[in-house]
Amino acid sequence: QMARLSNNGIDVIMIRGIHDAKNLITKTLRLPQRVVDLPTHEPGSVLLEQFGVAIHGQGYAQREQTTDMSLAYPEPVPGLFNIGLLHTALSGRPPHAPYAPCAQDALINKGYGYWALGHVHAREIVHENPWIVYPGNLQGRHIREAGAKGASLVQVEDAKLRHIQHRDLDVVRWHSCQIDLTDIYSRDDAIEAVLTDLQTQKDAIGQRLLAARVIL
Repeated sequence: QMARLSNNGIDVIMIRGIHDAKNLITKTLRLPQRVVDLPTHEPGSVLLEQFGVAIHGQGYAQREQTTDMSLAYPEPVPGLFNIGLLHTALSGRPPHAPYAPCAQDALINKGYGYWALGHVHAREIVHENPWIVYPGNLQGRHIREAGAKGASLVQVEDAKLRHIQHRDLDVVRWHSCQIDLTDIYSRDDAIEAVLTDLQTQKDAIGQRLLAARVIL
């Protein structure tokens, strides 16, 4: 998928997290052109001056990251829109493990215009101006990750964030179909209620596959 982006002239700047920490992935893996894997031993930066953007981040050298990595992130580059990439649970996001803990206020006061956070699989806008955002994962993995999944499209102009929009990118949509049987007295009516709910969901997701758990 990164090769597809590269072939279309799109740069990828990435950091490693708990599932692809450097000590878990082969060191001989060759990434496509236009893909920058930021360092794991210290924070690194990429300046995209043609876009007026500076991106800072540090990946995981190993899965168990228990220190505040944000403390070592560089100061913002003047005149550019600064973005921080960080795989963190902030001050706690149960049931996610408390990796790379850091204070929300510390990120706010860093001077970056946007923090793109990983680790938590649910979309959450933690703070606005500056923006701190968990876009969530691209694809729900099981029934506990139901609902739309995707990425955040951020539009920046003149070093200011102009617009942020969630884009659904999942190919399978998980759904918990919960039917209240209080006023349903026949098997056929129960089945009809289930089918109605599933059809409503299917109509809303287009060509995606619907994976549902039915709870009566």
